[in-house]
Amino acid sequence: VSPFKFQSALNTWFWSASMPLEHAEDRAAAIKEATGLALEGWSLAEREEGVAKLLALGPVIGGRKALAALTKCLSDPELRVREAAIAALPQMIVSKNTFLVVQALCNSARSDRQEVIRSSAILALSQVARGPMAVKMAKRVLASQEEDEDEAMLSMAHAVDTALTSVTDLEAPVREACAHTLSALTRVSDPETLSALVHLLEDAYEEVRLAAVRALDLCATAADDLAIVALIDKLDDLDVDVRQAVTKLLLKLVGRNDARVLQTLHGRLERRDPLRRLAAVSILWQLVPRNDVDAVVRTTRCLEDRDMMVRSAAVSALASLVEAGDPLALEQVASRLRNAENSIRRAALQALPQVAIAGDPYGAHVVAPCLDHPSDVIRQAGIEALSLLANGPCRKDGEVLDRGGRDVYLEEAAARLPHHDHSVKMSAAQALRSIAKQGEDKLVAVVATYTQHEDCFLRRFALRLLAEFANDHDEIALACASKCLEDSVPHVRNAAQETLDTLQPVADYSSLYETN
Repeated sequence: VSPFKFQSALNTWFWSASMPLEHAEDRAAAIKEATGLALEGWSLAEREEGVAKLLALGPVIGGRKALAALTKCLSDPELRVREAAIAALPQMIVSKNTFLVVQALCNSARSDRQEVIRSSAILALSQVARGPMAVKMAKRVLASQEEDEDEAMLSMAHAVDTALTSVTDLEAPVREACAHTLSALTRVSDPETLSALVHLLEDAYEEVRLAAVRALDLCATAADDLAIVALIDKLDDLDVDVRQAVTKLLLKLVGRNDARVLQTLHGRLERRDPLRRLAAVSILWQLVPRNDVDAVVRTTRCLEDRDMMVRSAAVSALASLVEAGDPLALEQVASRLRNAENSIRRAALQALPQVAIAGDPYGAHVVAPCLDHPSDVIRQAGIEALSLLANGPCRKDGEVLDRGGRDVYLEEAAARLPHHDHSVKMSAAQALRSIAKQGEDKLVAVVATYTQHEDCFLRRFALRLLAEFANDHDEIALACASKCLEDSVPHVRNAAQETLDTLQPVADYSSLYETN
């Protein structure tokens, strides 16, 4: 059967099934034909078509005969037929056949040889729980009736028992489906359900663990110590999605600054396994109050960690842990700038813009000496830190701060231009480029002072920087370049001429020569 003809047949039967069947003979003939196709069709396509017809006819006819045929389809040797029957069964529920549907799904969940059928059957049980059975259960609880268990109660118990039994299934998709279904079936703090979900938290597959955490989010409460202890133990889970889900759930259950959570995280910051330390430092800031002294000290201590990922996580955590300008955080980070290890110095340079106030002169005085460092890595990190501190949003707690301290960054960077090491000079020039904008008056004025330096190489370097930084026809730059045309060193005079040509390409220099 071609896909087009098969889809056309399905559409025709869905349309005809929606029409009222007034006579019992018509209903009997329709269900007989659909059942014959579903159970005795020669081809896979015919049996799938029969299942679709049963699904369409079930609500119209009343469901009993169609349900019986679908239940038999669950033992069909073809996987696709069983899948179609599993998908159709939750739609067949009416008040009189709830238990039959649940029983059929539970049998497939326990005994089918294919994991996709077992997991689909368990997920279908969660759909059943959102139907008439769950409504009836809710009415009984609200009415506080103490009668014997009726069909809905037995169905719910049968479904929960199946999900609990399948928790130990060998296939991960089945265990994941159990977590989803248990949360949908219970929705209350049931000890047996919590025990099963806690067991799934230790699963080898991250999808199963994540499903268990999400299920606990629906049924666990702050009084469930078993669940809380298990969640605390999973704070160092190797999967980042699981860790984030556990963190959010713990915030919901116990809040921030819980002694049990903090004691566990503090111990894991000292673990030998870098992945455990990484997990702890990544979530510590989320579970403590902002500017917490102990958390700040422990997080800044991680800047000295021997693992690069842990140091990077500590840098990111500081941005959320403290407010800009926090004295303790500034002191702790600045002390790492004097460390002998370049990796630790670099981490501190990356962390300083996260804790300092942008535009504050303190940042310039602390970071600028790193431009003198012999290591290219440290100098580059210093340039990036100066740029972030000089150009970042100059605010603290929503208050706009004075921007005057930004000039200090230009002066500190320009002060490295006379350095004897050419690489340091180039780093200072790169810092100036990152701090100031093209043509900024303060930048031009700072660089122009070095055109009269006693070092002829520095005078030439300053003239070339003026040609790069100044705008066309800039008066300060033109005046400095014109004055350097009288310099005693030829390469300085050549640099001055090149600067004039760059800033005033069509100028007439005859007046300058006449003056000379």
